[in-house]
Amino acid sequence: MKALKKLSLIGISALLLSGAQLNCFAQDKTEIPSVAVAETKDMLQLTPEQKTKMKDLKVAKMKETLPIKNQLGEKKAHLRTLSTSAKPDMIEINKTIDEIGALHTQLMKKNAAHQQEVRKILTDDQRIIFDLRMSMEKKSMKHKKTGKPHCENMNEE
Repeated sequence: MKALKKLSLIGISALLLSGAQLNCFAQDKTEIPSVAVAETKDMLQLTPEQKTKMKDLKVAKMKETLPIKNQLGEKKAHLRTLSTSAKPDMIEINKTIDEIGALHTQLMKKNAAHQQEVRKILTDDQRIIFDLRMSMEKKSMKHKKTGKPHCENMNEE
């Protein structure tokens, strides 16, 4: 009877732990970004005028960054082609890598400018919330780049 209780306890513990890990992984990969955006919008309590300005800024940024993102995709595909050829040309590979880096730099600058434009629309209180949420988002992005679920990286910081 004691063995059965121990076995049941071990089984339940294993299920709970595996479920927690799966839940953690699922949240990190799919749920967190959309939930975080919705929570941030709710926390900021934007006025209708602010919402309109934000939407206009977002559309303008999307129009501005889409061609750069398209070029980036093309350069990455070209790099894959160069890298997997029978006789890779390192000069051409390095040139393409530099071009990819330049496109990433352009995107980062446009994102930084957009973020500052958004901050101008906000009140002081909203700006604090926005800045904190952006900081959290950057940490989340760092975890995505490592390929580890957010839960595993929480102890590393």
